[in-house]
Amino acid sequence: MTQKKDLKRRVRERMAKTGERYAAALRQVTAKVEPELEADSYLIQAPLKCQLMASREVYRRVLTDQGAGLAARVAEVVKALEGDPAGVLFQRAAAGEVPGPRREPAVLVMRWGERLAERARYVRRLELGLRGLSADGCILAFDHGGEVVVASLSLWPKWSTISLETRQEFLQAKEALDFLRSVPIPRVG
Repeated sequence: MTQKKDLKRRVRERMAKTGERYAAALRQVTAKVEPELEADSYLIQAPLKCQLMASREVYRRVLTDQGAGLAARVAEVVKALEGDPAGVLFQRAAAGEVPGPRREPAVLVMRWGERLAERARYVRRLELGLRGLSADGCILAFDHGGEVVVASLSLWPKWSTISLETRQEFLQAKEALDFLRSVPIPRVG
């Protein structure tokens, strides 16, 4: 909603400045915005029943087909996880099911500290050139178009999101991860 308000504001400013009609001003404003990719992440239409979000860099690399090839690759990789107990979370998210202890007793909803620790372990795996699924089943690295793409799963009460980023972006988050691990997390309950 905020992005649309900002876009409308910029279009109206251009209209006032140039005297153009709304449609003409909109074409000019969006023509300037699109190449720079201002947002941090982009929703990709996918054959999956969960949200598929791409970082700016990933989206830039798949812009030619608006992410259709990457979305198909994610679906292919998730399908290949069938029969792998560690792949349960990705499979259920892709099917539109919200994984959780009530639906799948073997699946534990990870605590924040545990997720950070697993992400740190996975950073080490990526540094060594390894791919595949993390031990907690929430991170998956695979190849697409000669590049490594890292998929991270976020589980919410009513939906799941698979976030895609490049290997470099995932590794760059290491400093922030180290900081977050040093911050004490209060226990609830």
